[in-house]
Amino acid sequence: MTTQVSEHPATRVRAREAPAPRPRIRGRSAAALGVITGCNAMIQLDDPIVNIALPGMREGLGLSAVGASWVINAYLLAFGGLLLLGGRAGDLLGRRRVFMAGVALAVRSASRPWSRCPRGPAG
Repeated sequence: MTTQVSEHPATRVRAREAPAPRPRIRGRSAAALGVITGCNAMIQLDDPIVNIALPGMREGLGLSAVGASWVINAYLLAFGGLLLLGGRAGDLLGRRRVFMAGVALAVRSASRPWSRCPRGPAG
């Protein structure tokens, strides 16, 4: 609803309407928001983890400064490519199904004890 204070076109002032009340998040929506927020936090933590591990990787693999920068570039390229692949898979197979499969895969791979691998984490 707008009202005009003055009839002159240059001095028209419109009254603002009160903002609509925001809906509350309940039940499954709140759980979904929590899962998505947690997954976003995991994604944001990946890059600093690689950067923190980079000096040890550089020393252990005998990389130069340029080679170490390629470690970050390769990580980001792989991440971006898999992000695009996951988006397309979500379009074709259903976003919820692909999201839940990705979360399950991440949890499974993060919780696997390395003692079962024959050569440790590199194996």
